Amino acid sequence: MKKITRIKKRFGQHFLTNPAIVKNIIEAAKLSKEDHVIEVGPGEGVLTEPMLNRELDLTVVEVDRDLSARLVQRWADKKNLKIVCGDILKLDWEELIDQNKENQIISNLAYNISTPFFFKLLTYRKRFKSITLMLQKEVAQRLCHQGEGKDLKNYGILSIIAANCFFVSQVLDVAPDEFYPPPKVHSSVIRLIPNGKSIPRETEFFTFVKNIFNHRRQKLTKHLIKINPELYQRLSLSDQKKLEPLRPENLTPRQYFSLYFHAKVE
Repeated sequence: MKKITRIKKRFGQHFLTNPAIVKNIIEAAKLSKEDHVIEVGPGEGVLTEPMLNRELDLTVVEVDRDLSARLVQRWADKKNLKIVCGDILKLDWEELIDQNKENQIISNLAYNISTPFFFKLLTYRKRFKSITLMLQKEVAQRLCHQGEGKDLKNYGILSIIAANCFFVSQVLDVAPDEFYPPPKVHSSVIRLIPNGKSIPRETEFFTFVKNIFNHRRQKLTKHLIKINPELYQRLSLSDQKKLEPLRPENLTPRQYFSLYFHAKVE
């Protein structure tokens, strides 16, 4: 694969160059001809080309006008391809989503937009069959973390949101030298499948968890009494005792759900 000669740093561009990794990502995404696939950040089309070869119904979203124009020039005759030039964080996703098919997302995502993209995705998650993303490895680890084990440094609000909204699996790790230009960080590919569950007062729940983790070095009980004293009072005495020695990272995503909605520590 040829290297990109002009990199625009403001877009966080790092282009995948290894065909074997491209193949692994496409296969892991389990894309279907019956579905509509949205690719975010196609660049020069390293993932786009094999998807077109599989005759997938494809929409690509590219923020770089020069790269978008090159894609149009290269594949103007492809009836199964729609090219959208724009910022995925600002576009109307209702216009991108096919209302008559199941939708899937695949992306070698610019790392400088990974967190806001995830929260945008969260809003529309029930409209997607699956999401396959290349992310900075540290962010991927946060999304995959289930709050178990001894290594809890990457466990936090993203972990709890992902665990309550998706089935998350890690596909593969990708070294910096598999990109041009090489990023300063390692990367990982993950796959998210929406679990279809509805969370009542979802925004309030996630705000509650975020507030707890903003003080992750404090004992959980100390901050819980400050931000939600009514919830604390609803806990049984035995559950209050369970919480006393714990810090925010000591509760699993399921336990946070139980704590907030049922005032129980299961």
